[in-house]
Amino acid sequence: MSKVIYLSYQQEGVMTSLGMEVRLVERETDLLTLFRQLKRQHISLVYVSEQVYQEHVEVIRGFNKDFDLTISLLPNQLHHKKSGEKRLNQIIEEAIGLKVG
Repeated sequence: MSKVIYLSYQQEGVMTSLGMEVRLVERETDLLTLFRQLKRQHISLVYVSEQVYQEHVEVIRGFNKDFDLTISLLPNQLHHKKSGEKRLNQIIEEAIGLKVG
């Protein structure tokens, strides 16, 4: 069974109660190196908070081209900025060539 990790700048009690391991990262954390480490640990799914996603979007997009590790935005109730909605619209636009919304 794959292990699921949630990366955040702050403790996430809800994510822990859902069975995810929450790993706190610093803003200065080199996420590219961290993602490589997680891949070596055979972790195949990483969720990130909106804050982490917004500040490291290019690294996440680049690493998501690797099919061995999937990194996905999972918003929480704190600091909610509708990044998930924006990302979904972007994925739809890339897939079908039409802007939705």
